[in-house]
Amino acid sequence: MFKFKRGATFAPTITYTPQEGGLATLVGATITSRIKDKSKQTAVSLVPTIAADGLSFTLAAQGSTRGWTPGMKSWDIKVSIGDVVFYTNTVIFEVVEPETP
Repeated sequence: MFKFKRGATFAPTITYTPQEGGLATLVGATITSRIKDKSKQTAVSLVPTIAADGLSFTLAAQGSTRGWTPGMKSWDIKVSIGDVVFYTNTVIFEVVEPETP
C-alpha cells in the first residue's frame, strides 16, 4: 500500500518483466485501468501509454486530482490481447491531504 497526495499528478510508470509462457512485450496489448473509491461509486479511468520497447507503461489520470476524496482507493490494472487476459492486479492505496498549502 502507498499514500498519494491529493492534487499531485497521478501518472505512475510501471515496468513489465516478461514471464515464461507470457507476453514477450506489451506491444499490441490493451491495458485498461481505473481507480475506484471505497464506496465503488466514483471511478477514474486512467490513460495508458506503452513504451516503444513494450517493457514499461504509464497510466495517467487526466485532469486534476484535487477533487479526489481522501481515503482508501482500489486501483485495477488489466493487460489483455483480444479476449485473453494475461495479467490483472488490484492495488490498494490511500489519498491524503497535502501537508503544506
